Amino acid sequence: MAKHLKCSYIDYGLNFFFNDVRVCCKEIHSGIGMPLISKIEDFTIEKMIEKKAQLKEMLYNNIVPECCQNCHYIREFEEEDQNFDFSVGLIDINSSVKCNSRCIYCNRPKLMKTFKENS
Repeated sequence: MAKHLKCSYIDYGLNFFFNDVRVCCKEIHSGIGMPLISKIEDFTIEKMIEKKAQLKEMLYNNIVPECCQNCHYIREFEEEDQNFDFSVGLIDINSSVKCNSRCIYCNRPKLMKTFKENS
C-alpha cells in the first residue's frame, strides 16, 4: 500500500473566527497558516466541501499545502482509497475578540491588528 499524508483538522475540522471560517485554528505552521474556507458572510457548506476536497487531494498526493507547512498534525498513513467523507467532528468557535489566554501557539494580536486594519 502507498503512503499518503493526512490531517484530522482538514478531514473533520471547522473553525469559526470573528470574521472568517477556517479549517483549523492552529498557528503552529511555518507556512501562511490556518487554511481559509471563506469570510463569515460568504460561508456555505458547498464552499467548505470544495476547500476540504482541494486540501485532501493535495495531502493524498503527498503535497503539503503552503498554509500547512511543518504542521505536526499532518501525518503519514497507508490507505488504498482517498477519504471523501466531509463530516465535521472538530468544531472551534473563536468569535470573541477579547481572548486573554495567551496561548503560545496562537497569534491573536496579529489577527486582531489585521482585523482592525481591514474593518
